[in-house]
Amino acid sequence: MEGYVTYVEQDLPPGLRFRNTGLDVEDGREFHFSPREMQTLYLILCGNRRKQVAAKLGVSLQTVDLYKNALFNKVRVRNAACLIRYAVQSGWMSVD
Repeated sequence: MEGYVTYVEQDLPPGLRFRNTGLDVEDGREFHFSPREMQTLYLILCGNRRKQVAAKLGVSLQTVDLYKNALFNKVRVRNAACLIRYAVQSGWMSVD
């Protein structure tokens, strides 16, 4: 996974920490994020919009939408704001 997040790690604010697994609180199901889903999440957490995420990852807007929808479905949220709130509440990330 090291090769996938090199650029994104440089773009992260200091103190940001993230794990690539989570636990669904409703049914106890564990889920995992692909490296590209993690990159997309990192960039969203850094405040990037769709076009910015696409440019930084070198993919189309439709591909960014696929990654975002996969993230939303895995954690059962409807938008980026809810995803960020869920990430903080679940302890996936913290900003020191």
